[in-house]
Amino acid sequence: MPIRIVLIVMLLVSPRMAKAQDLTNGKWLVDLGRDYPLSAQAGLSAADGQIALLFMQAARRIEPDLAEACHWSYDLLLAFGREAEALDSLGRYVMLQPDDQPAYLDWIDLSLRNLQVAEQRVEFCREHLDRKNQPAEVLSHLHRRLAEVYFNRGDVAQAVREAESAVEAYPCNLAAVMLLDQLHSNQAGPVAQVQHLLRLLACNPADIGSTRRLAELLYWEGVPAEADRWYKHAISLYEHMPPYSAPPELLLARVSALIDSGGLDQAEYLLRQVNESHPDRIDGRLLNARLAEKRGDPATARRHIKAASESVKFMLANVGPTAHLDPGVLAEMAWFFAHYDAQPAVAERLARAVLAEQPDSPVAKRALGSALRQAGRDDDAIDLLKPLAGSDAWAAVELARVLDSQSRTGEARAYLQAASTQPTTGEQRAALAEIMGGPTSASASAPMDSTTTENIRAALESFDAVAIDYPLYTSRYLQVSVRPAETDFLPGRPWWCDFELKNNGPFAITLGPGQMTDADLLCIVETVGDRRRTSGASLRISLNRKIRLAPGETIVHRQTIDIGTIRAGMIGTPRMDHQVSVAAVLSPIATGYENGWAVWKAGLGGLELAPIRFRRRALGASRQALDTVLGVVRSGSVADRIRAAEILAMLLAEQQHLAAGRLNYKAARLDMPALQSAILGALRDREWSVRARVTESLRWFVLDEAGTRQAMELLNDEHWLVRGLAMRMLTDHFADKFLPVLERYAESDSDPWCREFAAALHKRTLEKQPPPPSE
Repeated sequence: MPIRIVLIVMLLVSPRMAKAQDLTNGKWLVDLGRDYPLSAQAGLSAADGQIALLFMQAARRIEPDLAEACHWSYDLLLAFGREAEALDSLGRYVMLQPDDQPAYLDWIDLSLRNLQVAEQRVEFCREHLDRKNQPAEVLSHLHRRLAEVYFNRGDVAQAVREAESAVEAYPCNLAAVMLLDQLHSNQAGPVAQVQHLLRLLACNPADIGSTRRLAELLYWEGVPAEADRWYKHAISLYEHMPPYSAPPELLLARVSALIDSGGLDQAEYLLRQVNESHPDRIDGRLLNARLAEKRGDPATARRHIKAASESVKFMLANVGPTAHLDPGVLAEMAWFFAHYDAQPAVAERLARAVLAEQPDSPVAKRALGSALRQAGRDDDAIDLLKPLAGSDAWAAVELARVLDSQSRTGEARAYLQAASTQPTTGEQRAALAEIMGGPTSASASAPMDSTTTENIRAALESFDAVAIDYPLYTSRYLQVSVRPAETDFLPGRPWWCDFELKNNGPFAITLGPGQMTDADLLCIVETVGDRRRTSGASLRISLNRKIRLAPGETIVHRQTIDIGTIRAGMIGTPRMDHQVSVAAVLSPIATGYENGWAVWKAGLGGLELAPIRFRRRALGASRQALDTVLGVVRSGSVADRIRAAEILAMLLAEQQHLAAGRLNYKAARLDMPALQSAILGALRDREWSVRARVTESLRWFVLDEAGTRQAMELLNDEHWLVRGLAMRMLTDHFADKFLPVLERYAESDSDPWCREFAAALHKRTLEKQPPPPSE
């Protein structure tokens, strides 16, 4: 035999020629289950989910120790609400994959959910806490679950002890940190709130919500310089995620902190940016006025107030007859005309309009009280302002002014003193100090309670900020890579890839939803051969196999990626060379659409990988090579018989596509009857796994009458899996015409899996039928 022919045959059937391992029968079934939802026949019905589940259950039955099949079964069973079966599947997975900590925690949670009595849950947690060598993350999780049990039973003291143990065991247990904060809520002064937010940010410095809350808390507690640091961090986080810009209200909040802490030049720079992009914002104009006052330029401040007034009046004048301003916006307008541009009649009219719709609006009440004070209606003003003064610094200022006008100075000072101990803005602190006779410039940035301020600053100074820039410079600390098992894959060979996550930083990286990195990897596979094909955003690889990744530690997960559109395209074009690229996004978020496809970008803590490339090689199927492969189908090893039969099925599918004009390239014509005869002959193979693989391959091409007769005989095969796959194959070929057969096998097949599979196929096919015409 010529050497070229020998090489072709070896490439077709020899596993020693490739690094990519063959699929075991169980893994092959798992991949059929992964592929099914992406197939043309699948929809989004419960029957489709049941079919995918049955593939995974078949994989477990064929290969009981296949961890992946157990985990897929768990996910799908849980989605169907079959918790007892889901728990069994997850328990098996955890036994097979003991290092998968998130799965172990899920198993703990599901186990607890299936225990009805609190005492049973306590006993379960205590038993697992007593086990040796439990990781700190697991101990923390168990203590947190115990804390919840005790809290629900009303034993708050014991709940606190368990929650504290949870945080002590693993400080980045966010659920435990949140629970402990809830349990201490009655003691949550500003210092405790700062400490709580710092704990959250130590676990996840990409937490924008906690960052903003911390900045706002610090600002309102009178430490604007410290607040500015966290406002700056929040702005940086926004600038590192789509749409890559911070909201204007956050920028203006930082401007306030800068003005109060003396950073006037930087405040002016930021204000200019906001004013250019949002020229109609009233709060921006008011901050321009504050900045001018700080610079000792009252004339410029008045010009900004006047410009703001014109903008507000323009907005009011241009509300159409059917339009309706939000009551909250209208209340702020009323306060503007009461406080900034003193027009009490306008303020009163607007405030009363709001109160007619929202009688409890504190801003409208405050604005009305101020307007009444300016109109000389002191008693009415006092009645409105007194209930607000304890929680609203501006209301306290207005109340003090009206009380002062009545020579009730002591009473006025008492309200001001009470307001000065509450969280206030720099502008409010300046107003309070002015009325109380203090130095306004110092009081605008200095707190009223020095002990609280000292404790807040101490908490901030003790914060370990080593990981604070992780979400801004993730690639410095985290490395993600995709490595294909080969650079050249042969037709029919599985596309195995190794997905790796490595911590290159000096600190641990927490993984999972809400953590530093959600290690969910989106892969988009694209092939270019006879035409361009793409998987779209259909392939997700979870690398959340640990709770935290220690410095230098690596997670490696091996998975196949040739499913869905890509698998179908490769099956039908075995004699075409394909260039393959795989782009990957860690922690993906959708940012919009482009040419009908979602655009995916890395979220905070994520990474975008440059595409990796490899080749799907074309077959050179000469007459001599095919003759040899035909011989292998009959007499090779089991693995060789499977590979040879699948290659022949691919060639037959391609030949039919070419004959029908569905492919835009040319290839030598093959003897289609001979190909089909060899494939159908493999259906009589003595080994069930060969018959099963060949049965699946019959879906790839159109059967003639003889082929259909032989395919129908598979419904009586001695092996349950062959019968089930034959049902699917024949359903794909004959759709609703096959419904009576499916109905019969759903009732009478000797194997329960086959009965369920037939029933699911029947239901799916029935659902796809068009409705009968209306009479």
